Amino acid sequence: MSDHAERPYLEVKPRAAWRLLGTPVHASSNGKVQLATLENLAAALRTLSPGQPGLAFFRAHHDRRDGDPSISGLDLQNATFQAGMLWVTDGATGQPILPVPSRVILSCCSSAPTAERSGAESLGLVSGCLRSGANHVFATGVDVPNASFTNAWDDMLIELMLTADDPVRALRDLQLRMLREWQVYSLRGSADDMYDIRDPLPIVWAYYQAYGI
Repeated sequence: MSDHAERPYLEVKPRAAWRLLGTPVHASSNGKVQLATLENLAAALRTLSPGQPGLAFFRAHHDRRDGDPSISGLDLQNATFQAGMLWVTDGATGQPILPVPSRVILSCCSSAPTAERSGAESLGLVSGCLRSGANHVFATGVDVPNASFTNAWDDMLIELMLTADDPVRALRDLQLRMLREWQVYSLRGSADDMYDIRDPLPIVWAYYQAYGI
């Protein structure tokens, strides 16, 4: 669970966690926020079992490697959490060494696989999460600006993943709601600065896709 690169800590988005879970949730056992190093993230994931009911929320810069999606990944404090790491299994048990819970949100630029990136569908972050235990993954196919509405959208995605029985249908319903709200907003004009988006501009929400097994 990683925040943006300029504030790289292991944590769940606080506002949604407080509202839905009643307490801030962190990856550390002592209740303190930890730096999002590769070691700390790996240690947090190793406390899970593959597909364990729960939500992993990743928000970080996505380092795309179009030539080899298996080494693309999330930029952490000291290294990149590569997609290929999610495919490594324990030789004795056959289980992934970095398991993920049943639901995952990749709130990272262009985290969804695309046909233009060779191998992304089979080797990228989304397929790695599904391989390591996730039943549902939300990811976006475009680069999303770090704006006010992006933060609000993240909260809405977290709420869906924590509460919806059918996350795929819930995402579709939320996007239709955003479309209706944007149709009203678009009549008022757009923001001058892409990083000051306060209304449901489609660049933030329209390209999110749900993946599942």
